Amino acid sequence: APYSNYNQYVDIAAPGGNMDVDYDGNGYPDGVLSTLSRIGSAGIEHYYDFSPGTSMAAPHIAGVIALMESVHDFTPGELNELIASGSITTDLGSNGRDNEFGIGMINANNSLASALSINSGNPIPTNPILGLSTDKLNMGVVTTSSTFETFNVGTGDLLVTSVSSSSDSVT
Repeated sequence: APYSNYNQYVDIAAPGGNMDVDYDGNGYPDGVLSTLSRIGSAGIEHYYDFSPGTSMAAPHIAGVIALMESVHDFTPGELNELIASGSITTDLGSNGRDNEFGIGMINANNSLASALSINSGNPIPTNPILGLSTDKLNMGVVTTSSTFETFNVGTGDLLVTSVSSSSDSVT
């Protein structure tokens, strides 16, 4: 989020939300979708809505760490080592650690896989998953190209053997 802190003290990132943009092109602001409640005419109403803020990022980190702790009783030092290793994050920004995203964005899948591996003594199972920087591409009728990033959101090495494109329109 553009209003968040950026400096050498950032260790890890989490979704914070920016309600002014729709970078992923899904028609919704890039806030964090969450459950909310309000008092309405029929009593308490529960609903979903997007919210911005680093106060949305902190529960992401706490929730993932709680999942990890449910599997293995980590010391603060062990958690610091896991964060520094990059094994529980997805790298964002410049390769490796940077002052904007720290070591990367928390990845719940990788975090839980690491916790299970540490607890059992077995290696992390290989499960590469292709991720894209946007959930859909719409180049319209006049645009002939688009830029996006691919990355591995799973574990192990991701091998892309071919890339193809089509001019066919799917509606």
